Parts: sequence; structure tokens; C-alpha cells
Amino acid sequence: MMKILGILGSYNHKGKTAKMLEEVLAGASDAGLVTELLYLDEYQVKMSHPDTRKLYAKLLESDCVVLAAPTYWGEISGIAKNFLDCLRQYAVKTTENGDLIPRNLKGKKYITITSCYKTALENIVTGLTDTTFNSVQTVFSAAGMKPIGEVVLTNTWKLSSLPLRKKEECYNLGLSLQQTIEKEHDLLKRYIQLFFMIAFSSLLVMGMEEGLAKLGLLNLTNFWVRWLAFAVLFFTLLSVILHTVTVHNHKKK
Repeated sequence: MMKILGILGSYNHKGKTAKMLEEVLAGASDAGLVTELLYLDEYQVKMSHPDTRKLYAKLLESDCVVLAAPTYWGEISGIAKNFLDCLRQYAVKTTENGDLIPRNLKGKKYITITSCYKTALENIVTGLTDTTFNSVQTVFSAAGMKPIGEVVLTNTWKLSSLPLRKKEECYNLGLSLQQTIEKEHDLLKRYIQLFFMIAFSSLLVMGMEEGLAKLGLLNLTNFWVRWLAFAVLFFTLLSVILHTVTVHNHKKK
């Protein structure tokens, strides 16, 4: 049976970040999945410490890791950062050239949860919580793990309880975890999506070339000029699409 491991990177076990994590696990549990919740402050997380090895063993037993850590001073919480730093020696192997090779966590899925005092608008403009998401992504991606979700709660200053909307979002995320993870295994579907994205982009670029030619800005009779124009336009368009998707995937509110 699929197992979901929740890890709280905060000293506040009753805080809003903890509550969001609990809701995700509650949804997963109600969906029939096995869940477990760990508090990092209950472990001595140090390089090569037995507790760190215990945590790594818990990750190995799980199909999906849900790491919840608040954003403090524009960064991921210190206790969560320390965990990620100490996980390095277990998650990746470093070659003689300094390259990182994933170890046994490769293929596992992960979700990141965070919160901050800033309003949703301030977070959208400044990208404050992006630093937390990026910190987790840097380590887990190097380990070969795949992101399947993000949750962020903004404007937590003097917030007495978890808003109903955010509570439902977290619970539903957990409730649909099994289907989400199974979809990630559907490589054929992903290749088909990639094919249509490239095909659509190519068609759009060819249309742009025709438009430039009608304006007298591009000579389509010259093979190398047309090829160069296609390469530049295609690269530019693809960069914009990928940047847009990346920004959209990072939750802001």
C-alpha cells in the first residue's frame, strides 16, 4: 500500500504550517493510504548522526514526502534547511568532477508546504516563498525526486486559525494523492503532451515566419536564413512558455 510521509520543519507543532500538513495527511488517510507524521525538532539532525539515518530510512519507506516548513526572514526555516543540508550525503553521490548522482530516493514524489506573514499580493510581487520552494526543489530534484504539489498560506500574522478554503485545499490534495502519483507514472501521456506542445510551437513559429515574410522582413527562399529565423523564434517562444509554466507552478497565495 502507498505510504505518505509528512515532515514538519518547524518548532511550532500547533501552527498554521503544521495544520496544513495535518490536513494533507488526513485526506491521504481517508483515501486509504498509509500516513506518518514526523517532527524534525524531535530528532538530532546532524551529519552522519543516527537520527539523520533514521529519517533517511523513513524517506526510503515512503512513496511520497510532504515537507512543511514556514518561510522566515525570506528563507526556509532553519530546522528544515539543516535537514536538507544533512540529507545530502544520503540523497546523492558526488563524483570526482563534483557532479551529483541520485541515490535510492530517485523516482519518489514530494510536496512542499509553506507559509509567510506577507499578504498574497506582496508574495506575488516579491516571490518571498519562492526561496522555500526552491530550497526544497534543489535538494529533492538532485536526489531524483519529482514534485507533485505545492501549498502556500500567506498573511499569517495574527491569523488565529487555518482558513476553511486552505483547509479544504490541503485535504483535497491529500485525498487525490494516489491518483496524482499514478498519473506521474504515465510516461506515454507525458510524451504525447510533449509532442503536441512542440507541434503547436512549431506551427506558431512557421506562422510568425510567414507574417515576417509578408512584411518584407524575412526572405523565406533562402534555406539558411529561414532555418536561423525558425531556430531563434522557436527558442524564444519555448523559453517564454517554460518560464510562464515555472512561475505558475510556484504557488503564491
